Amino acid sequence: MNSKLVPSYFITAIGFIFLVWKLIEIYNYPDRTSLVTVKGDLSFINIDSSEPEVSLQGNGAVYYLPAGLKSNVITTFRKLTTDSISPTILAVKKDPTIIAKDGVSYYLIYEIAIGNELLSYKDIKETSLKISYKGLFFGAILFVSGLVLRKYLLKKVN
Repeated sequence: MNSKLVPSYFITAIGFIFLVWKLIEIYNYPDRTSLVTVKGDLSFINIDSSEPEVSLQGNGAVYYLPAGLKSNVITTFRKLTTDSISPTILAVKKDPTIIAKDGVSYYLIYEIAIGNELLSYKDIKETSLKISYKGLFFGAILFVSGLVLRKYLLKKVN
């Protein structure tokens, strides 16, 4: 293997990984009917992380929204305090998305209603898919760039 071609192989591989990852994300997006509903009173709200998080009283799990939705919910979350303890309804997958080392389960939110404020399944899905499509495009650009770079480097070497 020619060591001058390594960057092109690396870029192509990263592009391919991105393509596969985003395609899996797009095609494995759950149907609304497959989600479970979790209800409770707010325990805490964290809008400082890249993915806004909420927790419900009496429930050790953490529920988070995709990062692309932070701007949509930041004003709503700022209005709320855990003192106001609004009834909250979340739609999540039955199994946690992540289980942290400390045993805390993290669930991705697919629908959220806090008091009268609602981010519907449709809104969250549209935003999540937009992000995935951007990643898919980025992966395609990397993949093609790696192939073009390889072709260029092969001409230069020979």
